Amino acid sequence: MQRLLHRVFGGNVIIAIISALLSQAVETWLSETLTPREIKVLRLFYGLNGDPMTTSEVSRVFDVNNERITQITEKALRKLKRSVREQKPQALFVATMAGITLPEKAVPSQTLEQPSDDESIDCLGLTVRSSNGLKSEGVFIIGQLVACSEVDLFKIPGFGKKSLIEVKDALTAHGLSLKTNNS
Repeated sequence: MQRLLHRVFGGNVIIAIISALLSQAVETWLSETLTPREIKVLRLFYGLNGDPMTTSEVSRVFDVNNERITQITEKALRKLKRSVREQKPQALFVATMAGITLPEKAVPSQTLEQPSDDESIDCLGLTVRSSNGLKSEGVFIIGQLVACSEVDLFKIPGFGKKSLIEVKDALTAHGLSLKTNNS
C-alpha cells in the first residue's frame, strides 16, 4: 500500500498524510482526555500549533503566574499518561500512529495475599478518611475490622457509604469480609 501511494503521490505526500492523521488523532485524544484550558496550555507550551512558548509567555496569555501554568501542565500530562496506562483507545491509536510500542497492560491478580488478623489495617490501602475513622473508633488491626458489621461501621462519625464500599472492596481483594449483620 505504501509503495503504491508513494508511486502515485510521491514521498512528501505520504509523510503529509501520515502527519495529518497523527495530528487529528492527537487532537481527538486531547479533547477526550483534557479540559479545554489544559489543551490550550499544552498547545501553547509545546507549540502544537506553532512555535513553543515559555512558561512566562503562557502565563501572560492566561493572566496567571508561572507556577499555575506549571501545575496545569503537570496535571494535563498526568491525565494523558493515565490514559496510556489504562490503554484508552485513542491513546493506543496515537501511540500506534507515532510508532510507539506500549507495554502490555498488567492484569491484576484476582485476590491479594490474605493478611493475618493481627496485621494493621494500614496494609489494606484505605484512604486517609476511612483509615482515620476506623482508628478513631479503636479499629487498628484486621481482626478488629472483620469483627465489625456494616451497621457498626455506619455508627462511626463521618463513615458513610463510600467509606463502607472502600472497606468492603479492600477486604474482598484480600479474601476477607465484614461480619454479617445478623451474627
